[in-house]
Amino acid sequence: MIAGFMKNNDEFISNFGLQRLLDYLEVNLKESVEMESNERFLDVSSIVINKIVDIIPPENDRRVLVILYNSLEEINFFIDKGYKVTSITSNQKAYEVGKYIFENIHLMDQSFINFPDKSLDIISSKHTLQKSIFPSFTLKEFYRVLKDDGLLY
Repeated sequence: MIAGFMKNNDEFISNFGLQRLLDYLEVNLKESVEMESNERFLDVSSIVINKIVDIIPPENDRRVLVILYNSLEEINFFIDKGYKVTSITSNQKAYEVGKYIFENIHLMDQSFINFPDKSLDIISSKHTLQKSIFPSFTLKEFYRVLKDDGLLY
């Protein structure tokens, strides 16, 4: 609503330098995610997830939030280890592809996570924080939903 108002008021936008922010939002919201991962990405994910298992074993219904950027395979890595996995993405295309492969995926921005406080054991946000327009706010949101002994990757 605000963006619509501002787009109709070019003078307001140029006077306050908001055009760059609007352009950035438009690109970020429409950007498509390539759903195929390269082999190196998968190798690194596998190694790191194996280390995570050592730190936070999957017993006792440990919950993982995978913030989807480039790979649906990372979701499967956590599921195969025995974690309860939820995934979010703000990208419509990634959501559409993901919901046919993985039932517990939500269309949601990482800066506004709709989960209770201290409800997650692990947050996997590989290559996603740089996509946030409010990275410090996003990190605070991660901290809010992560349990005290949780892990952010």
